[in-house]
Amino acid sequence: MSWEKVCQLPSIKHVEVKTLAFLLLFIFLVNTPISYIKKNAIVDIEEKVEKSAQLFASNLAIVQSYISLSRTPLAMNFERDPDAFNATVSKILSGQTYLKLASIVPSEMNNDELNSQSLPIIDLTNDGLYLLRTPVIDQGKEIGQLLLAIEARAYFSYLYNGMFIMAEDGFIHWTRHDDVPQGAHLPENYQEVLRQIHRLGRLKGSIDLGPHTAVFKTVEDIHNDRAYLVHLVNNSEIVPTHIYITFALAIMLVVVTNVFMDTKKRKRELEQISFVDQLSTLNNRHYLDHIEPSILSNDAYHIGIIDIDHFKRVNDSFGHAIGDKVIRSVAQAIKSSIRADDYAFRLGGEEFAVVIKTSDTKVACEAMERIRLKVAECSISPRVTVSIGIAPITKTVKDALSVADQFLYVAKNSGRNQVRSVPYCC
Repeated sequence: MSWEKVCQLPSIKHVEVKTLAFLLLFIFLVNTPISYIKKNAIVDIEEKVEKSAQLFASNLAIVQSYISLSRTPLAMNFERDPDAFNATVSKILSGQTYLKLASIVPSEMNNDELNSQSLPIIDLTNDGLYLLRTPVIDQGKEIGQLLLAIEARAYFSYLYNGMFIMAEDGFIHWTRHDDVPQGAHLPENYQEVLRQIHRLGRLKGSIDLGPHTAVFKTVEDIHNDRAYLVHLVNNSEIVPTHIYITFALAIMLVVVTNVFMDTKKRKRELEQISFVDQLSTLNNRHYLDHIEPSILSNDAYHIGIIDIDHFKRVNDSFGHAIGDKVIRSVAQAIKSSIRADDYAFRLGGEEFAVVIKTSDTKVACEAMERIRLKVAECSISPRVTVSIGIAPITKTVKDALSVADQFLYVAKNSGRNQVRSVPYCC
């Protein structure tokens, strides 16, 4: 790794920002399929609401046709000819499933407004019968009431679990929702449903209420007043909790893996920094100590110590900047002269070391001679030479360096710019 790359290594803050950006991107990618799942689930609920609304309108039309019996001559003449009315009702009862009773009973209503509008009164018995009472008017006089008894469960069988029919003021006509009581107003904790429906002012739609989603459609009740068919669903039913848990675990796994990989990468890069000499970009003495166990496990290694001749003169005469340039040039010459399975190090100052993978001292000397010639031929100013001492690595690297250092001094004392070793010298 070059020193320029070392200087560009990411800081901890950079890694944290990268991890955060990755997390936000991953959440976005995860949220997209969840939104898709939720959207499709709401579409399914809307289809159920639409289907239920159609069946509600169909059943309501049938009931209104029964109510219209109160305006027929058969009903108006009931006191004079009850058999004709009862025979007609008997045929009606035999042709359907949820109308249990249709009869004209004595009038019990005193509400003039109700009488004048001929509106039905609706009661729900404990037996689950939906009772509708509407006045029978003959020549402006109420002669009795048409009583219809409808089996509520059969009549409202089109409602799915979680649905209810609600008047504009929040009164619940019928419900199949466990938390919404029938024959009462919408509970306070669900009043937001009614407020949002009024606020939207639409005939149908869906409302996200946080823990719940309400899908509604406007219908007409038996009095032709506006009402709402509502399907109130827990959001945990729309997108099951285990899906969120699965995605949450996936996010955690990816984030932890990303942090782990970043940490591992930074550790590896920091290790590489600690093993690289900044000036020469060769490995340093720490790396030599680091790889010593692998070297000692194989007897086929030699080590050479390389020293730049008269380097102090270079620094004194040309300055340290030129001296640094010379060190970099010599390092490049060494690096370009060794094989892939050899190692090059800067030990400090003008001193270098090379570990050659060979058990043959002659081969090691030839490799070092190539380095010496390469340095001597370098087009650097001032031109420099190197002296090299070689020793086999037999016990420890430290011992081998000590022996190689002795031969380095032999090379220095013999005129420099040469390679020395025992029993072979170049």
